Amino acid sequence: NNIWQTYKHHTEIFYDFLHLNRELRDLDFKHNYEEKIKIIEQAEALAEIPDVLKASRDLNILHRLWKNDLGPVAKEHREELWTRFQAASQLIHNRRQEFDKEYDNILEDNLKQKNTIMDQLMDIKKNLPKNHNEWRKTIDLFNKKRIEFQSIGQVPKSQSKSSWASFRELCREINREKNKFYKSHKADQKNNINLKKELINEVKEILESEDWDSFTNRMKNIQKDWKEIGFVPRKFSNELWEEFRSLCNLFFERLKSGYQKINEEEEKSL
Repeated sequence: NNIWQTYKHHTEIFYDFLHLNRELRDLDFKHNYEEKIKIIEQAEALAEIPDVLKASRDLNILHRLWKNDLGPVAKEHREELWTRFQAASQLIHNRRQEFDKEYDNILEDNLKQKNTIMDQLMDIKKNLPKNHNEWRKTIDLFNKKRIEFQSIGQVPKSQSKSSWASFRELCREINREKNKFYKSHKADQKNNINLKKELINEVKEILESEDWDSFTNRMKNIQKDWKEIGFVPRKFSNELWEEFRSLCNLFFERLKSGYQKINEEEEKSL
């Protein structure tokens, strides 16, 4: 009798445990079902989001929640829920595939635009200016093309590093040539200033000489030499020119005055 009572007692506990487990399982199934319905509805709503990249990222998050955070549902609902979730996911996948295909075309077009600008920059490098005014125009064009290149969007990843490296090196080469020109140009300007100063000093020496009036041809050649001297910055050229012109005027005024005096003396002697 005691054995029977003990058996009956443990049997009741066992069936109570099974019943409790079924209740907990059913509650868990119900919770998972409700949460998966929410996930499905969110996935279906993603189809309306214009930003396909954001929709794709959000869908990945929903798939991780479905897989890692939620357990099973009742057997009769499993296929139905998964089919619905997959259908919503496929809409996003299709949009992403279309976007990637179009995006690849955009990247290729961007690469073509950048290569065109690279060709234009190469032309600049091959046909470098010879003077300051031409360099100013070239620098403006160079800066314009550089900004255009940098404003173009991304290119295919396989070409990105090489495209940028080629662009950067070409810009450096053009800048080096520009700096080389202006370094030489500055030296030329300094030399031109010195040449003009030498002519000014020569005119002064002529004016101070006793036979200054014998230097008429030389003075004409000095004026010609002055015109043939290259560019001098305006802040120096105006001052040098005023001094040179006044000295030349003085010479030819003296010369004119001397001729008049000679003529007067000749008239008196007649």
